[in-house]
Amino acid sequence: MKMMPSMRVVSLGLASVASLALAEEWSDARVLGVEFKLPSDWQETVRQDTHRFEPPSGDLGVELSVYPVTPREPELCVSQLLKALNEPGWERARAGGAPAARKRSRDASPDKKEAYETVTYLGCNGRFKWVMTLSSRLEGSKGIQPLAERVLKSMHYATAEAGGR
Repeated sequence: MKMMPSMRVVSLGLASVASLALAEEWSDARVLGVEFKLPSDWQETVRQDTHRFEPPSGDLGVELSVYPVTPREPELCVSQLLKALNEPGWERARAGGAPAARKRSRDASPDKKEAYETVTYLGCNGRFKWVMTLSSRLEGSKGIQPLAERVLKSMHYATAEAGGR
């Protein structure tokens, strides 16, 4: 599989948030220097450096973008990302044993047909920075936090830079 050195994007389509978070069999996936686990039954498609993993049906989406950075202290890297975003509402967190931040939002604007919940994470280990966004329809959703926590708990930084699942 050919890797673009500057960026990899992962999009995940998920069936039921609750059943996904409770799925028993998860498999390893890797995007540049970031490894994480996904349910084993997802099918992967690749188009223009975007990896898309999908179960049989979906009501939730997850995207992960990973970028190499000039080596720096991880906490400084996250602070620089947050400063550049200049948006309120970010909470400090950890993922993959390194600094991260999280922001939750709900979009129930009348312009949209459905209301959505979004949780965005960003992190850095000093060699790679990443952004992961999980979005779910609010109607009938049991929340995306259990899924987010399970994916983030499985996340770690790889020692090799080979990619793909």
